[in-house]
Amino acid sequence: MKMELLYLWIEEDSNRVIVNQEFNFSGRYRFNFKDGIVHSYLRESYPKGFFNLNHNESSKITNITAIVGENGSGKTTLLQFLKENLSYIKQEFYGRGLRYSYPAAEHKFIVIVKDQGHFYLYNIGEIDILDIDGDLLIETRDMQLERVYGDSDESDDYDDYENYNYNSDAVRYLIPELKKTKIIYFSNVLDTNHILNDFSYDFFDIFLDISTNTVLEQDSYDNNNQIQEILRQVRFLLSPNADKIIPKAPDFFLVHLKSLSEIMNRLQRKHYANEINISKISDKIKKSLNLITSIDEIIHSIIMVSVFEYIEMYESALEQNVNSSKPKKVNITQILTKYLNSNWTLDTFMLMLKERIKKLRKTIHVDQRAGHPLRHKNDEYFDKCFQGRLELIRLMPQFEDFIVANNQPDIVIPFAERELIMQLLTYSEESDFSFRLLTFDLSGISSGERAMLVTYSRFYWLIDRSTNEPSYRRFGFTDGGFHTDHYRLRENLLILIDEGEVYLHPNWQREYLNNIVNFFGEIFKNCDDVKNIQIIMTSNSPFVISDLPKENIILLENRDGRSHVRAESDKFDTFGANIHLLLSDTFFMSKGLIGEFARNKMNAVIEFLNNDSEASREQRSDMAYIISIIGEPVIRTKLQEMYDAKYNDDDPLKRVEHEIARLERERERILKKRKEDHDPNT
Repeated sequence: MKMELLYLWIEEDSNRVIVNQEFNFSGRYRFNFKDGIVHSYLRESYPKGFFNLNHNESSKITNITAIVGENGSGKTTLLQFLKENLSYIKQEFYGRGLRYSYPAAEHKFIVIVKDQGHFYLYNIGEIDILDIDGDLLIETRDMQLERVYGDSDESDDYDDYENYNYNSDAVRYLIPELKKTKIIYFSNVLDTNHILNDFSYDFFDIFLDISTNTVLEQDSYDNNNQIQEILRQVRFLLSPNADKIIPKAPDFFLVHLKSLSEIMNRLQRKHYANEINISKISDKIKKSLNLITSIDEIIHSIIMVSVFEYIEMYESALEQNVNSSKPKKVNITQILTKYLNSNWTLDTFMLMLKERIKKLRKTIHVDQRAGHPLRHKNDEYFDKCFQGRLELIRLMPQFEDFIVANNQPDIVIPFAERELIMQLLTYSEESDFSFRLLTFDLSGISSGERAMLVTYSRFYWLIDRSTNEPSYRRFGFTDGGFHTDHYRLRENLLILIDEGEVYLHPNWQREYLNNIVNFFGEIFKNCDDVKNIQIIMTSNSPFVISDLPKENIILLENRDGRSHVRAESDKFDTFGANIHLLLSDTFFMSKGLIGEFARNKMNAVIEFLNNDSEASREQRSDMAYIISIIGEPVIRTKLQEMYDAKYNDDDPLKRVEHEIARLERERERILKKRKEDHDPNT
């Protein structure tokens, strides 16, 4: 089954940015909706395998469309419309259960898709279509109404999240061809207004959001979002495909440990912590285990964090159970020191802490409908955490040779120690400390490589999760009411990338599309589940445009706050076009190719030279300097002539001096160019 999104016409989006606009997402097939008639066109000359990097090997990428336009022209709005109206139902907590709303019910639009060689038109909102004509045979279809996973029975026990039916009584309208399609949204832009904005997620099986906003939001449930992100990156770097995609691996893997004083300062802010002699407990543990070395300091911190979590759970039990059967107030200092004075081992001490935490957790009422930090922490969760911490402690001696002595120990591990790094990350993830005890980083990679690594690792993670871990691991249970197909990939992928080249140096932007095509070709080559990939991306870069035919580009313009698509007839040939030619088009640079600050400075000089008032000696000196440093020779020469005409009159010596200065600048430019031409590193 090979599905491709070909066309979209929108009457009006929610923000009234896009009004009566159409978008073609195919180079081979074109559509136009005008005066109630849908016209179709076939461009037989457009090659079917255009995005094959290797002409002898077929690519799974069938089409790439770039949406390009200035800020405010509606690029992200269009992607948002595709996300909200093709893929999902929004869910919110409402009353005793969930309220579902289908965004498409609020809009009127036309969608045309191709599936198995057939063309289907969906008319959402009963738009008045009088006729369909042209080169293609198009069948009109209705969207299907189906129940979302679950039945109509509701559970009254919101605390029992393993049995609570989150999907009760939900229905959705669906384009049938999307049943075999996964829509994936990626953006590396961080919008702090988005994070933890509400509790609306898309837990259904069509849409996956791996944008930085959503990944941070979802990872925050583990309190270890930094570990999750670095884990994704390391797993990709250790994959068989990585060497073909990223030529240079990082030099080192860096580990930074929070000092014990930082940890204790946090605990001292807790109300009941003042009643506990933390230093006495800490000193007793350190002395009993004979913790002396820098590695021992890390082990000591891991143990103390577990002690602190026991204290925090005790405090939560006292504070949140005021009107219920709260636990009896006890002397924690006495309990722990008494235990430490007995015949104890590290394993038995950690086991004792774990069992006390599990017992306290059972006394705390947690509303499953709210984002409570304890809502997914059950017995299985605590068993896994403490086992991970014990494994982490046992692993620590292997890092003795990698310790860098500072005020507190840091670990610098050569990236060649890949198995050791993966063990460290895995056990740290399982430990799920209540705050960041360990932080990680990669060294020896540029900012551009890091930005691309984020892109690569997020998509590679999807393949890893789809094949090895299809359910929500972070919620601490296998199913828990969420559909286990959430991460499973489909035969067709519709990938939406919002300004993927952001943060990249111009040379990285020049290579961006080629790198993306190569990346998807490599990682999905042996993924049998995926047969077809369509990419729709937004961009601000002329380099991306120069890699695509004009048929694959949607040019958006902002006209009085509304998004308008530039007419096909007004487009120029973009594929292989010179970057300067693309930039000079008013679509990109309506005010020319000169920076605004420099343009204002030059305009001020022109204004001085054109008016009749006399300039002071200092003003004339400033103008002369600005003219002398202008890089564009035509503008510089013209302004110099204007300056000479006004202030130097017929002084031949001044003219000669200016000409000497001009020739000297030209000499410096030529020498610099020759040096660059002969320098292999430039």
